[in-house]
Amino acid sequence: MLNEQMKQFKSPGPDFRGAPFWAWNAKLEPEELIRQIRLMKEMGLGGFFMHARVGLNTEYLGKEWFECVKACIAEAEKLGMNAWLYDEDRWPSGAAGSFVTREDRFKQKELYPELLENMEQSCGEGNTLAWYAVRLDGMKMISFHRIENPSETVLPPGGKLLRCCWRYAEKSSWFNGETYLDTMNEDAVKRFVEVTHEAYRREIGGKFGKTVPGIFTDEPCYNHHAGAMNLPWTVSIPERFQEKYGYDLLDFLPELFFESDQEVSRTRWNYYDLLTSLFVNAFSRTIGEWCGRNHMKMTGHVLAEDSLSSQTVCVGSAMRFYEFMQAPGIDLLTEHWNIFNTAKQCVSVARQLGRKTRLSETYGCTGWDFPFAGHKALGDWQLALGINLRCQHLAWYSMSAEAKRDYPASISYQSPWFRRYRSVEDYFGRLGSIIAEGEEIRDILMIHPIESCWSIRYRAAEEVTEEIRKLDSEFIGATNRLLSENLDFDYGDEELLSRYASADGELFKVGQAQYKAVLIPELKTIRSTTLKLLDAFADQGGKICCLGKAPEYVDAVRSDEAKKVFAKFQPVTRENDTEELSKTARRVSMTGPDGTQVKPLLYRLAETEDAVSLFICNVGIEFSDHYMAECLVRDRKLSFPSVDVTLELPECGQIYELDPADGTIHAVEARYENGQYHFHTFFEELGSRLFLITKEPVGDVLPAKKHTADRILKTLSVDGWHVRREESNVLVLDHAAYSVNGRKHSGRSYILKIDDELREMLGKAPRGGAMVQPWLREQHAPEKTLDAVLEYEFECESVPAEDCRLAVEHPELYSIKVNGVELNQSRTDWWVDIVLRCLPVPARLLKKGKNVITVASKYHENLPGLEAIFLLGEFGVRNEVLISLPQTLSCGDWCEQGFPYYAGNLTYERKLGELPPSGRISVNVPEWRGVALGISVNGGDEIFLPWQPYKADITDQLRRDGSDRIEIKVYGHRRNAFGPFYLKEKWPQWTGPAQFKMYEVTERQLVPCGLIGAPLLETEE
Repeated sequence: MLNEQMKQFKSPGPDFRGAPFWAWNAKLEPEELIRQIRLMKEMGLGGFFMHARVGLNTEYLGKEWFECVKACIAEAEKLGMNAWLYDEDRWPSGAAGSFVTREDRFKQKELYPELLENMEQSCGEGNTLAWYAVRLDGMKMISFHRIENPSETVLPPGGKLLRCCWRYAEKSSWFNGETYLDTMNEDAVKRFVEVTHEAYRREIGGKFGKTVPGIFTDEPCYNHHAGAMNLPWTVSIPERFQEKYGYDLLDFLPELFFESDQEVSRTRWNYYDLLTSLFVNAFSRTIGEWCGRNHMKMTGHVLAEDSLSSQTVCVGSAMRFYEFMQAPGIDLLTEHWNIFNTAKQCVSVARQLGRKTRLSETYGCTGWDFPFAGHKALGDWQLALGINLRCQHLAWYSMSAEAKRDYPASISYQSPWFRRYRSVEDYFGRLGSIIAEGEEIRDILMIHPIESCWSIRYRAAEEVTEEIRKLDSEFIGATNRLLSENLDFDYGDEELLSRYASADGELFKVGQAQYKAVLIPELKTIRSTTLKLLDAFADQGGKICCLGKAPEYVDAVRSDEAKKVFAKFQPVTRENDTEELSKTARRVSMTGPDGTQVKPLLYRLAETEDAVSLFICNVGIEFSDHYMAECLVRDRKLSFPSVDVTLELPECGQIYELDPADGTIHAVEARYENGQYHFHTFFEELGSRLFLITKEPVGDVLPAKKHTADRILKTLSVDGWHVRREESNVLVLDHAAYSVNGRKHSGRSYILKIDDELREMLGKAPRGGAMVQPWLREQHAPEKTLDAVLEYEFECESVPAEDCRLAVEHPELYSIKVNGVELNQSRTDWWVDIVLRCLPVPARLLKKGKNVITVASKYHENLPGLEAIFLLGEFGVRNEVLISLPQTLSCGDWCEQGFPYYAGNLTYERKLGELPPSGRISVNVPEWRGVALGISVNGGDEIFLPWQPYKADITDQLRRDGSDRIEIKVYGHRRNAFGPFYLKEKWPQWTGPAQFKMYEVTERQLVPCGLIGAPLLETEE
């Protein structure tokens, strides 16, 4: 096995490389799809997920759709890539682009309360389930009882009638004019499988389990529309509830909606347990078993998997859903989410049930300027926690119309750094080749507290109660405490434990995993089956630590039984729980010079038959309760120049360090004594280390890595850097004056606002991420047409010496003039995306002072809509005015030096001056902004720096004769050309379609770019 791993480490195959969501978001052409697959291969990607998204204009699951799918599979097969399927038009999975939910019986259903003074006040909507006489104090239930004849009921003073009913979820353009699926209805899910999965089987089933490894299901849930009072429902609930729990749910429905004196409710606990069971069995089991029969992997993730409260509202228990997935997964959105517990839930079930592939949909909502360091940092901590397949969000097929606002950046040819993305994929490919193998070693099991949340959660209100907030906080706190003390662990879901767990002497076994210690967080209620298992484990000498007092409820019924059994366990507090667990279950210790555990480190320890692997990453910040609002990756600055690592393992060979960045192998100075390995290492900002312990040969071994403290030899000049761009400079034109049918509208307006206003004049809804998909809209003759004329103005202080270009989407739809002269559209090229066509703008058309670009069209509902236009050329821009092109730049934001909207890569160049005649010399770039750096000297090969440390040894490229010239390339991004621009925050917590339409400020928010501070030349001490 090790021999094969080392081959993969040197040249990793597709299974260990990322496979992005490939947004099919326009009219699809097989030739263009094939071109983009070849680019993905060049980028080092291992495959792709064929994903219908906003803007799709090829019939979903139609004849042309499958022609495109087949063409992509054939090309992937030629190139040795994986072509993954995706099971929905947009998301969440289940409606099949509305094909399934056109039938009422398959539509999602919701439970509602209607509080009334008398029966006549009832709106009468929906299907009545039961009536009640209730007494309330605000929203607190004082008393209630079910009544049969509400019209004859005499209410006491202060009493009210309560009607509980179910009705279909509201139709939505997001679901192409229908609703989401009733995911607790097995027949509905079977219909979804028949429409979607069986269609793929008929068309391409011969590729299943080969070039097509699996299918992604995205954000399924039992409650997609969580309002203030609605709850999930399906028509079988009353009967199934009676069968499972032995009493009539309809007698107790008010408990689901209102607070009461009894904090823990058996009705709520049973209700959410049943919802979870119905959802998991109807959706996950049906699809997972279909995938198993067809040699496919069911992968993806559920909605709202991150907190106890959100899981309760939307899915019940994410862990139970994973049971039937061959490749369970999670969703990591933004760079601000350190959702360690989400990864832990997924990886725990995967380990317990032997699922080797664990996916993460990752990097979504990060924005155009998300750096390669972010790709590494977010990937690193997920791999350290057991995730091993990155599904990057997102690679666009097209930037046409609304598609360009669909959660950038595009991890494809639209980004100027795309040809350098291979460095990211080579890194993760090598890392995955080692850590995707082997049995993980984690000796602690923590009981998952989700069911305590079920028992106290009433209604689906967005504002949770203090007790639920406390449960959520403790859930995060316990996770962070253990991980901060380098105590790795798994979660145990109580229902899964009832079927997969057993006590075996001093080991607690769950499926294929085994544990030396169990930690019980403070619970409101515990299952009787869990209590029995823990009791047996304690009687056999097992280590069990419990936080707080014993739960007062067993199966959500008040009982003293838990108190009796908990008397056998070791009580711990938040101050000493990790100390107690360390005595039995510590495998890895990573300490600093003061002897305490280095808190921002995460690790993964695993063993195969011939090796042990240890991957450690530095998260760069200490873990906090604000786990969904952490700082930007670039601000995670903690580094650790001295870390002592201790591993408690049987002696199994020599330790080596493997470098996934370049495939090299290094010696490690280590010793083994008293059952432990000891060695020393270090971690730069967001640094990571991969170690392998084996008795087998590993290939050529280089000397051990050493942490060195260099001294500054010279600070390069701030001023006078010659620059070289890879693209034209840009002037963004996204505000215009406009007239409709000859009538002028006042002032200049934002182009997306103009588009909304024109659609309003047509009586049509605005465009947006939730619009009905183009493939489903009927293409009939427009009901109404508007003569729309837009006027874009800009100033020239200096007229460009060379011809310019104007980048416009679908220029054929417009008559475009510059200062009254119509532009020739017979010959165009493109910029950024093939949809952005470039019309020549002869320099003679421009003049000093005011210039006007006029765009006229017959505007109607079938057009793709109005978008910004871009003037490209050899000019500078200052305060929205064209100036002479700057020939040199100083260190500092290039936006303030004539390139505010420049969206490509830019190289800085200068002489290094006199250098010492000997000694190693490095260049260090401490302050810069962009996506990545490249450094070369005297025209030598570029030393690519995708992430920290941004330092390159240039010794071998130097002449040392005074003529040495250095080039520093800043790999840029499209943020300052495409936005979002008009938010109060320069770096919003979340970048998606809505942020591009917000208009909170009138001046564009631009992000700094370029060499911000002067680079340093350094030499060894």
